[in-house]
Amino acid sequence: MRFSLNSFYVLTIIIIVLILIFDIKETFVPETSIERAHNYDTYKLHNICNSLSNKSCSAASYCVLLNYKNKNKCVGGSKLGPTYHTNNGNTIKYDNYIYKNKNYN
Repeated sequence: MRFSLNSFYVLTIIIIVLILIFDIKETFVPETSIERAHNYDTYKLHNICNSLSNKSCSAASYCVLLNYKNKNKCVGGSKLGPTYHTNNGNTIKYDNYIYKNKNYN
């Protein structure tokens, strides 16, 4: 079976919708496929992270779950922490973050 480039984009959209609806990312969708589909663009991955649930966020290889004053926010990042350290010129504050289900202070 041959896939066109349009088929790839449609399949990517379907996978993302399934992730958002069923929160099944960690069991059915290899993380690298999402990263690859977006050419490892940190800004695009950051925006995807913003839409993930806390559970999916803390398991994804391209997101970190920030905790500040007992509030959580999913942002793009890695084991080293969030990718972006400012938001609209303001420093992003956090007490700790979770990356791949491990807590970092």
